Amino acid sequence: MTHPIRLIPMKVGKSRKMIYYASDDKQYYQGEITPKTGYDLALFISFLTSAIIGTVLWLGKFFFPIPKITVSNPILWWFAFVVTTILPAFFWWMAYRAAKKRVDNHLNLQPFQPNDQQKRYLKNKWSFERAWILFVLLLLPPTTLLFFVLYLVKMNLIDAVLLTLHGTLFLRRLQPGLLERLKLASHYLT
Repeated sequence: MTHPIRLIPMKVGKSRKMIYYASDDKQYYQGEITPKTGYDLALFISFLTSAIIGTVLWLGKFFFPIPKITVSNPILWWFAFVVTTILPAFFWWMAYRAAKKRVDNHLNLQPFQPNDQQKRYLKNKWSFERAWILFVLLLLPPTTLLFFVLYLVKMNLIDAVLLTLHGTLFLRRLQPGLLERLKLASHYLT
């Protein structure tokens, strides 16, 4: 028997629960939402900071000229490289390891019988979530690699910000059990 697959968080009664689905017995389960680690928060802050800076720079180019910020000093280049690339990768690695160690306790899952409206919501939300994960996993690795190469070649700080933005968005979707989650199409949910 396989372990139930984590789907989405959903409000059940008065609290939010994580909903799981076991494809073997076609049964839904509910469990507590596990708290995120500090590394997850640090990765999210890296993403949010790069998103804000990247958006301001992207929208700003329509209203005022953006200077090309070339990092020619090797010490500053390495500092920017560590802050924009190595630190987010470290945060992701530590969060991934913590999530792997903190295996969802499948013994604490209670059966969950969703009504028709909840089943429709679960199918629709899971379809969107799965499509979003596939989109991120297919689109963002090439663009992350592109901005990495551009940063290495041009030494432009804007490329480093875009590298962080694309890289952290990609890394936030790489979680334990990802392939099992992607294999479960929404039409299999009963």
